[in-house]
Amino acid sequence: MRVGGKWICDPRRIISLQDEYQHSVSAGNQNIGDVGNKCIIYISGGSEFEFANQFLDYAMVRMLEIHNEQEVRGHGVKRMKQEQKSYETCEVHVFNPTGMEPPQPREGMVVHPWGFRPTDKASMGSGTDNAATPTFKTILDTITELGHLDKTISILALDCEGCEWDIYCDILDLNASFQQILFQLHGTPSIANEFFTSMQNAGHVIYDREMDPGGAGDVYNYSFLKLAASFFD
Repeated sequence: MRVGGKWICDPRRIISLQDEYQHSVSAGNQNIGDVGNKCIIYISGGSEFEFANQFLDYAMVRMLEIHNEQEVRGHGVKRMKQEQKSYETCEVHVFNPTGMEPPQPREGMVVHPWGFRPTDKASMGSGTDNAATPTFKTILDTITELGHLDKTISILALDCEGCEWDIYCDILDLNASFQQILFQLHGTPSIANEFFTSMQNAGHVIYDREMDPGGAGDVYNYSFLKLAASFFD
């Protein structure tokens, strides 16, 4: 499914697992396996608010389909927002270092006033001493602060205008599992081969690649899916 200009693999399963998680929590049977099913999404850069809104719209409609409450046509999304408040769809975290707010706040979307930086780029600063200076934190600092360490992140969508070539090592070193990683890659630096080799060695395989229409011919959107080690046996 295409969301916010990026391709997502099997979003139906993401929402189905979220529904199973919610039922388990409601029944008081939450355990490590159930926690792994919770839908958590990180988005930074690009059309982040468009991505978040489109995915949440889809998630609500999909949740209705799962529960067979009504046939969703026409204003199905509107009905879901009005009638289905008891269903928690996804926890979508948008990271925006400029402090920009979404056109319209909505349930399920949490906006954080910082972006991501590589661990070895501390010179990018925290920006806390100057409100006009963008704030950046490492991926590790972020998932620790949000309580997502040792959890599964359903989707990480990242467009950081070149920092992807430095930050991917931090992502692969984390004690957290990213089911899908959507990178926008800029240019072809000397470490490009190392990047793709490292991603595959960590179990992340490419399922979509396309040139970004707004780029200068050297900007590509890549979508990676994490597969079990047994897939490569």
